[in-house]
Amino acid sequence: MNTMPTASASAPGVSVTRWLADYDRQTAVGAEAQARANLIEALTAASERDWLDCVQRLVLRRQVDAAIALLVAARAHYPQSIDIAFALAGLEWQLHHDASAEALLREVLAAQPGHTAAALLLAHVLGAVGRTRAAAEALRGAFIDHRQPIEASMIDRQQPIEASMVNLQ
Repeated sequence: MNTMPTASASAPGVSVTRWLADYDRQTAVGAEAQARANLIEALTAASERDWLDCVQRLVLRRQVDAAIALLVAARAHYPQSIDIAFALAGLEWQLHHDASAEALLREVLAAQPGHTAAALLLAHVLGAVGRTRAAAEALRGAFIDHRQPIEASMIDRQQPIEASMVNLQ
């Protein structure tokens, strides 16, 4: 039986704090599997942000297995979420599950080709296992094929470079 309250419209993070306190009480008495199931059930009606907040807190507490279980469950509720897929890829990479990390990162890049962080991590994963050509292609995709536009506010096209240098001094 789930003893954790379900999602509500309270302030951001308040429900997550309460759910994790309940999780801690349950794990303290040796009911880790049930505590994890209850936490996932409590998050069922929660926002994507609450899922990610909870995962982040678990990772910071070095409870990576629980964090991965939450991310896997979160993907069922938010299958199109780039943030959830990227977070799961990062944890898979940290655990040296290179094939899983690569698949998730490729999924992120297929949905959002300009996701620079995913491309960089993918290149790292591929390079670490000696797949340097594939790593180079991942970087090429991020930095050449899908260039990020420079914001117009960063460049004053009306003012020569020398004049802008004078204004900085």
